[in-house]
This record gives sequence, C-alpha cells and structure tokens, in this order.
Amino acid sequence: TSQVIAQVLAVMSEEKSDDLAGMVESQTTQGLKRVWHDPADDDFAVSLRKHGPLHKLRKTDDEDILSAVEYQERLRESFMQARRSRAHTISDKPAWLEEGSDEEVADSASEENHQDALKTDMKLTMHSASLPKTELDIMYYGGTRISCGFTRPVKYTEFHPTSDFLAVAGDKVMQLYQVGPTSSAKMASHVFPGFPITDGCFLPDASEIVVTGWNTSTTWWYNLEANTVKQQFTLPGRRERVLELPTAGPSKTSPVRPAGVLAFSGTNGYSLVIDARTRHVVRNFKNNAPVRGMAFHPDSEVMYTIDDDGGLYEWDMQSGRCKCRVQSAIGGKPKTLCLSPVDPRRLLIGTSAGTVDIVPISEKGIGKAPLKSMMNLTTAVSNVAFHPSGEVFGYASNEANAALRLVHAPSNTAFANFPEQFKSFRGKPTSLAFSKQGGLLAVGGASGVVHCFRMRHFA
Repeated sequence: TSQVIAQVLAVMSEEKSDDLAGMVESQTTQGLKRVWHDPADDDFAVSLRKHGPLHKLRKTDDEDILSAVEYQERLRESFMQARRSRAHTISDKPAWLEEGSDEEVADSASEENHQDALKTDMKLTMHSASLPKTELDIMYYGGTRISCGFTRPVKYTEFHPTSDFLAVAGDKVMQLYQVGPTSSAKMASHVFPGFPITDGCFLPDASEIVVTGWNTSTTWWYNLEANTVKQQFTLPGRRERVLELPTAGPSKTSPVRPAGVLAFSGTNGYSLVIDARTRHVVRNFKNNAPVRGMAFHPDSEVMYTIDDDGGLYEWDMQSGRCKCRVQSAIGGKPKTLCLSPVDPRRLLIGTSAGTVDIVPISEKGIGKAPLKSMMNLTTAVSNVAFHPSGEVFGYASNEANAALRLVHAPSNTAFANFPEQFKSFRGKPTSLAFSKQGGLLAVGGASGVVHCFRMRHFA
C-alpha cells in the first residue's frame, strides 16, 4: 500500500544524502501519493451481486457496482475487521516501528537478562499447574456457535496447527473460519459439486487440506496459500474403489519427504501411506478386515491400525513389515483409533458399545487387555481426539444428543460438569477437534452448527 511505501522511503532516506532526505520529506508533507497508476483501473468495476462471496462487502442491500478504488478499500476494511475479531488492535504502523516505543525499550532492557539466563543451567520453561480431574474450567467461545449453513451434519472440523483458523466441512461445502473471542469470521468457502464430504485433514506441513467423499476414491486438495482446489480421481498406481479416513503423519518431516506422509484406508483391508508432495504410494499395509482406524507414532517410524475384526497392528514404516499384531479384547466392534501425542503408550479405541478402551503400548508390543474402559456413553463412539498437551481427550457419539465427554487423561476420569453445564448444547455431535494452542474445542453438530468452547486451563 501507499502507506507502507512511504514508511520504506522514510527508512531509506536516512541512508541517502541530505538532499534525497529533504526531497522525500517534502513529498510526504504534501500528502501520500501513488507511485504508479494503471489507467485500466479506471475502467474496472466489480459486481457484488454476481459474485456470491462478495455480498458481505455491501454496506446496503441495494449496493452492487464498485470501482477499483472502492473495491480495494472494501477488501481492506473487511480484512481489518476480521483481524480485530480476535481482539487484536491492528494499526497502520506497528508499534515496533516507532522510535523509543515501549516494546523497543523493553527489549533493550531485557537483553541483559537474556544473556544472564543463558549462563546458567536452570530450566527456562515453567509448567502450568496440574489440571483438576473433577471439574473443567470451560466456557463458550467465538460467539457460542458457528452457523455454517449446511443442510447435513458437519463431517469434518480441524484447527490449523499454528493458528486459530478452523476448517469445517459438510454436505458439499468446506469453509475456513478465524475463531475470535466474540465472533468467528468466515475467511474462505469452497463448494464441491456432487461430492458429499465425509472427512478431511491438514497435511503435515499445513500447506493443504485434503477431503474425501462418500463411496469414492476421488479426493479434493485445497491449497491454503494459493486459495485453489484440485481434484484427484485416484492414487497413482492403485485401483481403489474407496478412499477413507485421511490421517496426517507426524509434523516432524524427513529430508527424503519434506512434506511428510499421509494415510488413507482403501478397499480389501489396505492401509495406504503416500508422500504428501508427490501423492504417490510409498507403503501399503494389508489388514485382515476393513480398516476402522489409523494413527501415527509422533516420534517413531511406526503406524497403528485396527480392523473391523478387532485386530490391532503395529507397522514399521521403514521396512513395511508388521512388528506386532494382537486380537484386542475390546467391548465391541472398533469404530475409531487415536494415539496420545505426548504419551504414545496409550491407544484409544472407540467401540460400537459406546466405550473407549485404553490399550497400553510398550517395547514388547501392544497389550491385549485394555487398562481401562470409559463407559460414559451408551451409543457407538464415532470420534475420539486428544488435546495436544495430552492432558485431556474427548470422545463423542453421533447417535445421541449431547453424547460428548471430556476426560482427564492422567487419571482416566470424565469431567462431571461437561457438557451438563451447557444447557443449549443438545445436538448430536458429529465431529470433534482441539486447537494446537489456546485450549479451544470445536464440536460439529448434526444440524450443520459448530459449537466452540475454550478451556481456560490451557489459555
């Protein structure tokens, strides 16, 4: 923008001669001017009615045509309003550019403290107080709920790994929201004609989102930076009829595969691991029955799968061999699988009986009998998710109203006040996601609504 250009010229003027500095000063005192003007902008016009996503830029219901200058100004206002929804104050000139600002003084004053800290072997981080295991300090967040406008249940919710951006998908639509304390601003929306979305996930490097559809091997890939979508009809070299359960590999990537790996469940009991950049299959693992859940070890080249017969597998990603297979003694048919991101010695298996069985993992292999079974629900468990800290995990059933529980992971105790204290939350939960930071929880519902909560312990 012209204001940014003026700031750059002001900095360059200090390095140039006094004559150049005087010239720049005289220009800025007369007012900010455009450095370059394109005559084609004078004939450029945008219709806010013909382009659906632009209707939010209107100030009145009758407004339609905007000139190029007006269109740019409206986009700028919309962006600033979305940023302010996160309770941040965005100024045209950052405070750190001001000479003698408070931040500059604080940085210079604390520089000596930083140097002193590096001379010691004391711990530089502090652990928060332990999480109470009886009641959870939780509240509504982001304006209570997000009305996505879906006519069908929300099938997919996931937070961006490094921000409060929330991806939501259901029916044939995927939307991106920026969740703030009082409201949630819609940042993007994409429609996939004839493609009922069933699931999705961020790639390990968070550059793209892949979504899967009902009874098809076709996938759609959304690039966040370019804001574009691409369709892929099948995986190269495979003839899978259906691709389901997209599961991102660990965020720690290797030089061989800088974009990381991604896994799908295919037909005939296959688990397919692909390179996230080339989208070629690098490993395929054969289970004895259709796959119901997959999970990657956060620190090792290991992946776990569970099939419809209750067979639990541990796969070596490097050799492609099965390291261990046990017939798990769980309380029903397996429905989903989840691994703790902090303590990868605990596997969570959601079952058709409404239980979540906690299975131990050790150097000797996978335990057959669960350490404990969470029996707070009476209908089949459809979603299980761990908080990134490993202190809390949640599970839900899409077959009953308010069938959602949060559990204190160290003690395996369900919090008694959730969701009972939220009387307005009475829908069927169809998806579940924790944010990587800030303690946010998003719960998708069968009515096309996403409820957002904040756990103050992690704030």
